[in-house]
Amino acid sequence: MSQPGENVRDEIVVGERGGRRLTYVADDPVRPHIRTVVGPGSRTVTRDLTDGVPADSDDHVHHKGIWWGHRDVGGADVWTEFDGHGRIGGIAAPEVSADGDVTQLLHRTTWYRADSSAILDDTRTIRIHPVQADESQAIDVESVIVASDGSVLFSDTKEAGLVAVRVNPQLEERRGGRIELASGVVGESDAWGRPAAWCDYSGVVDGVSLGVTIFDHPANPVAARWHVRDYGLMAVNPFGLRDFTGDPSVDGSLTIELGESIRFRYRVLVHAGDATSGDVHGHFSRYLECTEVRAR
Repeated sequence: MSQPGENVRDEIVVGERGGRRLTYVADDPVRPHIRTVVGPGSRTVTRDLTDGVPADSDDHVHHKGIWWGHRDVGGADVWTEFDGHGRIGGIAAPEVSADGDVTQLLHRTTWYRADSSAILDDTRTIRIHPVQADESQAIDVESVIVASDGSVLFSDTKEAGLVAVRVNPQLEERRGGRIELASGVVGESDAWGRPAAWCDYSGVVDGVSLGVTIFDHPANPVAARWHVRDYGLMAVNPFGLRDFTGDPSVDGSLTIELGESIRFRYRVLVHAGDATSGDVHGHFSRYLECTEVRAR
C-alpha cells in the first residue's frame, strides 16, 4: 500500500486502507488533476484515459478525473485543450502532510494564458479523509484565488468547473447511471444548469453499486449550478447563469480585482450505493456541522 506522499514519476499517490487510493498528477502539461479515485469494492470511480475506455467514451480529453478550470477567464481558455488554450502550472511541488488520519496536499499554482502571461494565483488544498465504516470517503477541495495581474473576469459560460469530475464510463447516465440533485431532481434533462447544494452521479461498476457527489459549501461567494451530462461529466459551475437559463439579460460572470482573494470550498464524497442508500443527505448535513467547516 502506498504511503501518504509517495512519489511515482510525476504523480503523488495517497493510500488508504482497503486498497483505496487517490492519484494526483502534479505536473501535467495543461493542468494538475486527480487522475484516479478508487471507491467501494476497489472499483475506480473516475475515468482514466490511460487505462483505455470504450470508444464512445474517449471524448473530451481535457476531462481528466477530477480537475478544475474555466473556458473564459481573463480572456483565456483554461478549460479545454483546443488550439490556443491556457494552462495551470505549479509554482512549486505540492506539499503533502498529515493531520491525524487526514492527508493534506497543498499545491500553489498559477493560471496562464496561451502566451504564458499570468492570469491569477490559485492555492489548491486537497484533504483526503479516511474511509468510513459505510465505505464512504470524503475529499475536501479548497481553492484560494488571487488576482495577480490586474483584475480578472470569470465570464459567464457553461464550460467551467471549480471542481469537475469525469466518472467511470460504467457510471454514465446513458449506460444506466443516475444523476440526482439535492432537490430531488433526477436526470440530465432536468438537472443541467439547475442550482442545488449537491449533485450526485451513481451507478454500477463491475457489479458494485457506488457513486460520487460534489457538495457546495453555502459560504462560497457564488452558489453552485451544475454542468452535468449523460456522458459522465459533473462540474460545479457558479458562473454559467446566462448559458444555463437561456436568458440574455442575466450575467453570471465574476470579477476579482487586483490583489483581491476569494475562497471556494467543496467536498467530493465517494460512497456505496446511490444517493439514497449512500445517505448523501446525511453526509451533507455532517459536512456542514463539522468543526472545520463551522470555524471557517
